Amino acid sequence: MSGSTTEATVSGRVLVRGTPAKGGVVRFDPSNVNRKTAQIRSTDVKPDGTYEVTTLVGENKVSFGGRPLAAFSY
Repeated sequence: MSGSTTEATVSGRVLVRGTPAKGGVVRFDPSNVNRKTAQIRSTDVKPDGTYEVTTLVGENKVSFGGRPLAAFSY
């Protein structure tokens, strides 16, 4: 598990059944045993399904609209 405090910008596109999401919120939760107080980073999804957010490098739990999608490392 990462304890990094380095930040990076993450961008992407949310698709729902192959179609860009027209809104919603993407959340990156970088907290883990090594960085227990790390804050959740969130951003609105634009009408074309894209988003951009700054979060901590390492494992992040990603959710859209409150539903967990996956855990990724950046």
